[in-house]
Amino acid sequence: MNPLALIALMSPVTDAAKACQVGYLPNETKFAVVTIDATDVVVRRTSDNFPALPVKAGAPFPDPDTGETVRLVDFTELDDPGRYEIEVPGVGRSYPFTIRGDIFARPFRLAMRS
Repeated sequence: MNPLALIALMSPVTDAAKACQVGYLPNETKFAVVTIDATDVVVRRTSDNFPALPVKAGAPFPDPDTGETVRLVDFTELDDPGRYEIEVPGVGRSYPFTIRGDIFARPFRLAMRS
């Protein structure tokens, strides 16, 4: 295995990288949030740890809801269905999320049943 891929596998989950846990539609706008001073971010496919999309986090700005300074990570360019994580090299990774065409079907069904 590639040594860099092995290091990424060992990256801990961190609260500094946040993605939508419901998931994203393939052709929609996709944003994650980084709450540390980091610009380099990688979206990794969880099945093989492939770096699906290296991106740059945006400029920092204060989030009035949380009181944190945040950076938006725009990964709209990634539209391949699958399971991914947002990785901040040297810091950690987000919880996994999914990109899929029917990603909102189950939450919608559960909401309607309640």
